[in-house]
Amino acid sequence: MSQLAFDPNEHDLGFQLHAKSVFNRRFHGINTKIHSFALFLHPMCRELTTIQVANGRSFKFMFRVTMGIAKRWKWDKLKAKKLANNLQAYHQSVAPFAGAQGDGLLW
Repeated sequence: MSQLAFDPNEHDLGFQLHAKSVFNRRFHGINTKIHSFALFLHPMCRELTTIQVANGRSFKFMFRVTMGIAKRWKWDKLKAKKLANNLQAYHQSVAPFAGAQGDGLLW
């Protein structure tokens, strides 16, 4: 939304500001820790979720969410340790988690 240009010949500034306000409010309403984590797991959004200045989440945050899920699913320590190692490799874009393409089917 922040990248949309305003053209006074084609747009109503009041409506555009209202639309942005509603969009932002709704987005923040659904942007739960699980939602942020799900976006982090998508190869095209991995960095987006951790580098956004206003609402980015740290890798430490993603790690805590991951371990919380593992605990809720009653994973043993060995599985949780493997998950933690994989999450670190994913965050660093280390194989097998390296690369991505705009077309998810091609990737």
